[in-house]
Parts: sequence; C-alpha cells; structure tokens
Amino acid sequence: MNSMVGISFHRFFVGLGFGVAQPAAIVLMNETSPKKWRLASTACSSIFFGLGVLLAVVMVMLEDAWIKDVTMLEWRLLLRCAAAPMLVLGLFAVHILPESPIFLAANGDYALARDSLTALALRNGKRDVNVMFQNPEDQVPCWRLPALQQFKLLLTCPTIISTLTVCLGS
Repeated sequence: MNSMVGISFHRFFVGLGFGVAQPAAIVLMNETSPKKWRLASTACSSIFFGLGVLLAVVMVMLEDAWIKDVTMLEWRLLLRCAAAPMLVLGLFAVHILPESPIFLAANGDYALARDSLTALALRNGKRDVNVMFQNPEDQVPCWRLPALQQFKLLLTCPTIISTLTVCLGS
C-alpha cells in the first residue's frame, strides 16, 4: 500500500481517531481535574494534540520535504515513531488516571464509583465532601412522570438553555 490512496485511506482513520479521542480526553480532563486547573488542563490537552500533528508533519518533512516519490516514503517507520510516545503515555495513564465515576455509576458499579469520587476528593484536598449519590434505579425516570411535571422539568434552571437551544435551533 505504498500509494497515495493507501496513505489517504489510513489517514482517514487517523482523523477518525482524533475525532473520537480528543473530545473524550477533554471530558475526562474536566471531570477529574480540580476546578482551578480545568481550564489549564483543557488548554494543555488541546496544545498537545496540536503538537502531535506538528510532530507528524516534521517527521514527514525530514523524510521527504516535497513528497516527490510517495513509493519511497517510509510511512510505516513514521507511524511507528509517531506511536511510540503515545504508547509510553498510554501505559502511564492506565496506571495513574482513575476510572470515571460517571462511567462506573452508569455501568452499575456504584460502590466503586463512590470510591473513585472519594479518591478524587482527597486528591483535590477536599476531605469533607459527601460522595453519596442516589442510585439511578431509585429515581423515577422522567418519561414516567405526569406531563405537567415533565414540562416543569424541561423549564428548570439546569435544562432551560438546552431546551431553548433545541426549540430555537429546529
């Protein structure tokens, strides 16, 4: 697959990976970072994604600046070199980053979600934070509420902006 079609095919999946990975990384950063560090962590995340793209461009330029002969471009070596930092950082992240409490609770592991919240609170210097939450099974789903209560729920403060956005945008 030493052709422009092959490289373009694989580049499509790289772009797809960026589209999936970057939003997930930003959400995880915001969820697990202390409030005063959220903006900085999001900015660093975006900067490092950009630096990764810049690294790829520099590596290709060092290989063949004008890409005159695509068949001579060592793109397999370039992909290995570009993947090496992510492999190291990925292994580091698996051991350092806690599992998302929201993910754990959504999958029914409430005790582990509370433990994760407790660890995050301690990591952020908040020892007296109540990490107890109501299990979703104990709550009445909004579609089972009477129509008037559903309407009131749509117009409460946390949901009014999304409600208006959907109504005005459609």
